[in-house]
Amino acid sequence: MPRFDPKSSVTSSNPSPSAHIEDAKLYMPSELSETYCCKYCPGGLAAMEDQLHHVEASDSLENLRHELCTHSFTNCFKITNVTGQIRSTCAQETQHRIDDKVRAAELQYRRARDALLKLRGHGAWEDSLRILEQLDVHALNERELTAQEQEDIRCVWERNGVVMEGVDIHS
Repeated sequence: MPRFDPKSSVTSSNPSPSAHIEDAKLYMPSELSETYCCKYCPGGLAAMEDQLHHVEASDSLENLRHELCTHSFTNCFKITNVTGQIRSTCAQETQHRIDDKVRAAELQYRRARDALLKLRGHGAWEDSLRILEQLDVHALNERELTAQEQEDIRCVWERNGVVMEGVDIHS
């Protein structure tokens, strides 16, 4: 929406001549209130953004699944086949790259889902595109520690004199 200024909620007739088009902020219908969306968005723009975010959320969720499977297989391969410091370091860097891709897909899904929630509101679509909790994002061969297991680990640390305040046991 060119020349839209959400601060003044009016359109500007003279954009700044020194402004580069590459630096201009683009506002999408999901970033506006319903009143402004109806007033400033051309017909069908909100529906096109809705379709875009639905596809984006579905694709990023599939990408997340793929990267988590890759993480699992990489970890199994590393445990079975990798020995030595150099190979372990290379395998660890590979796993870090995969973890970065997992975090990127997770963030992309959350942003797309939030945009859909703003555009559609709550509804039946939330059955297929659910809220992605942090505990839901883990590889197939990983599992969450129970509260009892976490407490047992803390007790062992305390008995051995290890002070680990603020450290997450899952890491």
